[in-house]
Amino acid sequence: MPHLYVASSKSLQSWGADVGLGKSLYLLGFCAEGTPDEAVVGLAGRDDWAVIKHHDVAADMDIAAAIRRLSAKEKWVDPAYYPALRGLDCLFKIDPIHVENALLLEAAMANGPLPSSGGKTPKIKPAVIAAYMLKLAAGA
Repeated sequence: MPHLYVASSKSLQSWGADVGLGKSLYLLGFCAEGTPDEAVVGLAGRDDWAVIKHHDVAADMDIAAAIRRLSAKEKWVDPAYYPALRGLDCLFKIDPIHVENALLLEAAMANGPLPSSGGKTPKIKPAVIAAYMLKLAAGA
């Protein structure tokens, strides 16, 4: 069963912060065979990839369309500008404020309580970012 997944690498995020991209770099991936954990091994010369979230998709899913849907909302990182990113054509810089706004809007539309704790907005965790990315990529 094919999988659509979101993965991150601590060393890549540290590198991104050093070169001015920021630390919020996440990979949207698609693997037709095997597991997502097997698919991320050794990408871009990094050995610390961790799959944050994944879900099963149809075998005929158009990954290019999923990338276009996600890049309409979030910044796609072009590997041609960064030689260290060779082979990572699905890397995105996710703005946590966009994720926070999507959560607030979703809660408001559901007429539920807004996700806040004492007037402060909650810290956006990688699992929440991964769910946001998968939702956008799936077109929901």
